[in-house]
This record gives sequence, structure tokens and C-alpha cells, in this order.
Amino acid sequence: MFSSRGQKPIALLGLILLASALLLTGCGGGVRGPHTGTVQLTLVDASNPTGSGSRFTGKITLGGRTAEVSGTTQLTFSNLDYGSYPVQAAVQGYIARPLEVILDAPEVSAELVLVPTDDTTAPLLLETNLLHASGETEPFLGQEVYRLSGLELVFSEYVEPIPGTETVISISSGSETIDLGPRDFQLSRAKLTFSPSRSWNSGAQAFPYNWEPGQSYTLTINGLQDYAGNPFTGQQQITFTGSPDATPPPAPTGLSGQSTEAGEEVLLQWGPVSSSDLWGYLVFRKRQDETVYQLVNQVPLLETSLLDTELTNGIIYEYQVKAVDLNGNVSTGSEVVSATPASPNRGIIAFASDRQSLADRVPDFNLYVKFYDAGAFQEEVAIEGLVPFGSDSNEDCPAWSPDGRRLAYTSTWNAENPELYVADLVIDHNGRDTIYSAVVRDYRQLTMNGDTEASPAWSPDGRSLVYVSYSGSADTATESQLKLIDLSTGAQEVLVDNGRRNEEPAFRPQGDKIVYCTEGDGFESFWEIHLLDLKTGATNRVEPQVSSEFLLGDDRDPAFSPDGTKIAFSSSRGHAGSYYRYANIWVMDLDGGNAFQVTSGNYADSAPVWSPDGKEIIFTRECDDAPAAIYRVAAQEGAVPQLVVESSGSEVPYLPAARNWLPTCAK
Repeated sequence: MFSSRGQKPIALLGLILLASALLLTGCGGGVRGPHTGTVQLTLVDASNPTGSGSRFTGKITLGGRTAEVSGTTQLTFSNLDYGSYPVQAAVQGYIARPLEVILDAPEVSAELVLVPTDDTTAPLLLETNLLHASGETEPFLGQEVYRLSGLELVFSEYVEPIPGTETVISISSGSETIDLGPRDFQLSRAKLTFSPSRSWNSGAQAFPYNWEPGQSYTLTINGLQDYAGNPFTGQQQITFTGSPDATPPPAPTGLSGQSTEAGEEVLLQWGPVSSSDLWGYLVFRKRQDETVYQLVNQVPLLETSLLDTELTNGIIYEYQVKAVDLNGNVSTGSEVVSATPASPNRGIIAFASDRQSLADRVPDFNLYVKFYDAGAFQEEVAIEGLVPFGSDSNEDCPAWSPDGRRLAYTSTWNAENPELYVADLVIDHNGRDTIYSAVVRDYRQLTMNGDTEASPAWSPDGRSLVYVSYSGSADTATESQLKLIDLSTGAQEVLVDNGRRNEEPAFRPQGDKIVYCTEGDGFESFWEIHLLDLKTGATNRVEPQVSSEFLLGDDRDPAFSPDGTKIAFSSSRGHAGSYYRYANIWVMDLDGGNAFQVTSGNYADSAPVWSPDGKEIIFTRECDDAPAAIYRVAAQEGAVPQLVVESSGSEVPYLPAARNWLPTCAK
């Protein structure tokens, strides 16, 4: 962004040469070669998987290096370049299975399987184990098996399907027989495994059974051989019965949920359930405005607590916990609890004010913070470090990130028109009503194009911003676009470009829609509120359903409620004249229904935002004889506003009284 002037060309050439040298040599000097690593090779007798008593004699070659083998089972090949290496083996009395080692890390382990040339012994079935859904293993003793359990067959040698055999295992139950081929089970060395059922079926709201209750099964081994080609001829049938137990465990009790200091997460805790065959606990979650619960943990928990993360601050979530046993029997749900994740700065508003103009006589806006419910008497605190020290510029349009730790805003400190910024904030406060300091830890500029950027709003995941972009100055532009910028890559996308002015976008907390206002099309038309569906790209107007006396007027400044079910907005309906002279705060559903007027009177009420709990609306109020101030009001018809930030009188003749506006509230 900045460059030094008057430097001699030779100095610049020196820097280029130095940078080139660093790229070639790295910090330690010297030219870097290719990556090198080590291969740890283990020799295994296929007829003796345990390795007890195995002694090998011969030579192993890998990467052009040959190692002598004399009674050892471990070999090390060091300082090999990354790459692919076939292994060649000449071991007395054995034939090596083909092996190619991929060296792509500093150290790689591999196993070379050696098959005895004189092996004529058929493999034996040594163990049959039950694999429970919980991950526990126990010997199979011919008893009933849990309906979700899998089976593990352990052989005396490495085994594999007989070539050309389509059916390796048959499972019969009554009149039905299921034939299983090599792809229907897991075969690793000397173990053949049928996995337990652990995948929750959200449609059926259950874990599918491996074995039906009370049903008898016979498992027959048909087509296995050891690596020397000797077919398995031992115990070929295993008989068992699926457990008939249909009694679910008791429902968990004592469920509680609370937000953590980190924000965007909820800590859940509940009491343990007493059940001899308990597998674990299932946690279900939904937003308060949703009807269907979603499973949070795909694998049941053994613990009686869960930290639910990656949530959206300010959203009300409802939770329920169920217990499940090893047969897949699921209990009824626990009591339902609600929890709202909150940022460490929950309830703090950031807003723009030109009060500093009264002191230094330079007309500009700065950003300030305070708790919205602390009362008008509580002093606001200026945010320090948004721009380089000593800059005379306008900082405006603040917007809290979902985690309440970052602030998007616009600034003119190095541009004629406002550009877009994001700052990391450290706010020292008592958590209730007093802020001691607000300091920027770091900030970065997102745009630098000479256009006017305004009204940034965060996506619920905090990864992108939607904002308004005017070509050149907003004072002379006749149209604007809504753009989306990815904060990690800087990539931008135009979301709305309809040839009109579009302003004040906001994401729905669910992340599926953006609400914004657009200038009406035609002479004497009014500003309208529109919804953009982010999945389809379709837009539609949201028109408040009101009585005849409120049919006409501008609708602007839309803001979603924390649960995403309502829109607060500012409207001049019921007033004659310009929106900028008289407007009030309204609330409506997403389809325009149930619209009601929150504030009234001859004021210019604008820029509404919701309190974290969704019970109040914070907004800017202007009137003929006083500059802009910030108020709060209950989100209901006819409520009386309360002052939050008072406007200040001006002692400077050529400057207006201090204005305070565009509040944003951390959730």
C-alpha cells in the first residue's frame, strides 16, 4: 500500500537478490533437496500372525538398498527420498507377498508378509467374538447376541477368499439365506469382521438392527483359504439368536444447558441412567422456531455431558437427551431445556457518533460502545485503534460478528469514499453495565476500489459479509449492488444488481436468506423490503399487511429477530412527506403478516436491531429539534421507548449537535 521514495536502484536490486537467496536456501542456508524419510519394515509369517518363534534368513531390497536378514523381524531403511518403492525379498523357505511402500512422511511403517513354501496346514478358527456397538469386545459363547452387535472371527493364519468364490459367508435365518461376498465384510490379516450397527436412521429415528429380535441365525463359512492356498475346513457353522429384549432404558433426568464464556457454544449436563446394557446417550437439538429435532452426536455418549459448539449467538436452542441400549432400544426423551449461546460481549451495542467533532472541530464520526440496558446515565466508551493514530476520518456502519469478538465497519481514513474493514476487539467490562476500555487488537482492510461501501452484515458462520456497494460516491450514484465477500479469500460475489439502489442487508440467523430494502421502480414509488433466497437466488417482496390508513410509505432498515421468524423495520407509513422526516419502527412476519407498529409519533425512527433475547428493539430516533439519539423499546405494540444514548448539544456554531446512530448489538 505504501512505498518509499528516493531509494537507489542498487538497493532495490540487493533486496531482490536477498529475497531470492532466502527462497532458495531457507533460513539455515544451503540449497534444499527433496524430502527424505525412513521406512520401518516388519516381516510377518503368514502362518504365524503372532510372530512367536519366527526367525528369517535372507535379503530384503528397498530403494536400491539391500539389508541382510538373520533372525530378525524388523528392518530400517533411512534417508530415502519421498517416493514409491517396490520391495524385493529373498528369504529362505518363504515367498513374499507383493508390497510397494509409499514414503510420503518422515517415517512410514510397512508390513512384508512372508508365506512358508512348505505350509500344507489348513487354517483354524481360534476365536469368535462379539463386537458391541459401544466398541467393547467379548467372547461369543453361543448365547443371545445384542441386536446391534457385530461378529469377529479370528483365525490361526492370514486368510483370504478363495479366488473365484462369490459366496464366502452364508447367514441363514428360518427360510431366508443371505450370501455374502468379499465386499460384504472386513477382512484384515487373520480377522474377518462384521461391523456392529452404529448409524442412526433419522427417518426411522432408530438404529437399524443387525439381527432381528428372537430370530435364530446360522453362519456358515464357505470359501476361505490361507495365503498358501489351504482351504479352511474347520468349524464352519456358528449359531446364535438375536436378543428379544424390547425394554428401553429409563429416560435421562436433570438436563441443564448454559452458554459458556467462549460464546457460540452450550454446555449440557444430565444425570446418569442405571441400565446393565446401556450403550450411551443421544443428544437432540432444534432451534426454537423449528419443529424437528436433529441428532447432535452420531455416536452415543458414554459421558453425561456435551459441549455443543459452532452455534449462533443469540439463537434460542432447545435440547432433549435420550438413552439407548446395546439392542438399539431408545428411551423416551428427557425434559426439554432451552439455552442461548452468547458472546462475551453480549448486550453491548456499538454505534457511530460525531461527538468528537465538538472537541476538535473536525467533522467526523467515530465508533463507541456501551451496554444497551445500562441506562442513559452510563457513559459510552470510544473504540481505540480502528484507524492509525491521528487520522481524521469517518468510521461508520458498525456490525458485530456472530461471536461478538469482531466488528465490521467502514472508514475513510485512506480513501475519499468509505471502504470496508474488520477489527478484532478486546473489551474490558464487568459483564453488566460498565465498560472500562475498548481496544482494537488488529484490523484489516477488505476493499480498496474507490467505490462507496456501506452497511456490512455478517453471515451466521462468521465467514463472510454482505454489504452495499455504490459505484463512486453514494451522494451521486443512482444504483447500488449487494455484494458478498469471503473473509478468508477476499473473493467477492454480486448478489443483487437490479439497476436500483439496494441498501441495509441482513442475514437471517438460519443463514438461508438475506433481507434488504430496494428503491421502488418508478416515479413516486416507495422503498420496499425484499428477501433473497440464497439457495435459489430468487427474490420476493415482503409487503406488510396493514390497514388502509397505512397502505403507503417507505419500508427500510429491515432486521431479523434472533429466532429468524420476524422482521423489524422502519416505515413512513401513516406519515405524509419524506421518510427522512417521519418514520416509525414496525414488526412483521417473514410473509408480511401480523404487522404491527411499535413506535409512533412525529419522529424519524430508524436502524432497528434486536436485543439478544428478542424482547426489545434498539433504534435511532431523530426529531426536528434534537439530533439523533439511541433508544430501546419492548417489541410490542404501543410500548414506550427508553433513552439509551443521549444526543449532545453543540457549542460550535458551524457544526450540528452530536449525532448517535446505527446501533449494532452483540448477541
